[in-house]
Amino acid sequence: MAAMQSVFGSGTPCSGTKGLTGHTLGAAGGIEAVIAWLSLREGLLPGTCGLRETDPAFDAEVLKTCRADAAPRRVMSNNFGFGGNNTTLLFGWAP
Repeated sequence: MAAMQSVFGSGTPCSGTKGLTGHTLGAAGGIEAVIAWLSLREGLLPGTCGLRETDPAFDAEVLKTCRADAAPRRVMSNNFGFGGNNTTLLFGWAP
């Protein structure tokens, strides 16, 4: 969390999709990459299904509901798998 805050600053919107899709094991990264790309293409940010509370130390805008007016220029999808199989994908529009 501290690394993300140091790179992106405070108040950066973030959300999680597993509450909506469930954990699909080997397909999770691909599904989340498609959701990230679609949010970029459609100009929205998905909310976090089932979110009850957030860690107050995490200084980000954790989205509880979808923001249809977001128009993001860049999105990031983090995946942390079994055995240290970790991936981060960044999608964005050219400047």
